[in-house]
Amino acid sequence: MPDDVMARIQSALQQEQDDRAGSSENVTPLVGRPTAPSADGASAVPGGRRHGRARWLAPVAGLGAAAAIAVGALGVTKAMNNDEAPPAAAPTASATAPDGSGSVNPMDKVSIQNSGRDYTAAGLTTEAAALKTQSGSIDPTRAEAIGLGPAATARGLLDCLKGLGPQLVTADRIAADFGMYEGKPAIVVVITDNGKSNVWVFSRQCSQGSGKIAGPTQLT
Repeated sequence: MPDDVMARIQSALQQEQDDRAGSSENVTPLVGRPTAPSADGASAVPGGRRHGRARWLAPVAGLGAAAAIAVGALGVTKAMNNDEAPPAAAPTASATAPDGSGSVNPMDKVSIQNSGRDYTAAGLTTEAAALKTQSGSIDPTRAEAIGLGPAATARGLLDCLKGLGPQLVTADRIAADFGMYEGKPAIVVVITDNGKSNVWVFSRQCSQGSGKIAGPTQLT
């Protein structure tokens, strides 16, 4: 118990003891004998006994006051301690890779579009250059409705590109475009890593790193 609370209790008890010491009356409760009923049938209670009871209750009231002081002071002390306690710091969120490695999630770097553009082997490096700055992605519901396949989602595309290794994690941007390559449906993918961009071509049914048609070819 805090020192100031103990001091208040001791002060209250000392005051009550001083008040009792200054009185010459006996404050110890006495067990009285039953009194004879009065003429009108009511029991007579001597005035002295009533006075004795009042004096006997005085120290009890004093102890009650001391207890009230102690409880009140203790409550104030706890409230002050609670106010002084610093609030717990809120946890901060961070983007991590699915494997929990702490790297930025590759899916946050993916952009997928469905331009339907015709790409050619001879002009691929020029035709795919626009993908270096591509942003946004086709709505997955629409991609499914028009039958683009699982690679039209960020997760599905990364599954398609598994064979490309750790550059999927270190890449600054991963852009894909569903179009045509040499007259056939394909996915043209441009990965930019440390300022350098390379282009690949995959079949639309690629998965688990298989289905590569061409690449990599560095873009200028």
